[in-house]
Amino acid sequence: MRKRKNSDGCHMEEKKIEAWSFIELINFIEYLVKEDVFSFKLSELRHKYEDCLVALGVQEIYKVCFKEKILGYFPQGQVQNYGKHVVLIHD
Repeated sequence: MRKRKNSDGCHMEEKKIEAWSFIELINFIEYLVKEDVFSFKLSELRHKYEDCLVALGVQEIYKVCFKEKILGYFPQGQVQNYGKHVVLIHD
């Protein structure tokens, strides 16, 4: 029972780190939009998010639903294919 509590505690800590890292990424995007940057490579945003998670000690990174998570925060945004890249366009 005690081992499970520690496991749940670690899981909750990782969830907090994931949320904090995502907020940092959103703040980064919002700052750039204020500076008149309106397109972002989705892969670069994902790598920035993952780098933050790794730096904060998260060992398992789930890449599923990243695009949907970003679009959930920026519903006015659009994802478009641009050559071999997927780009987030902020309106």
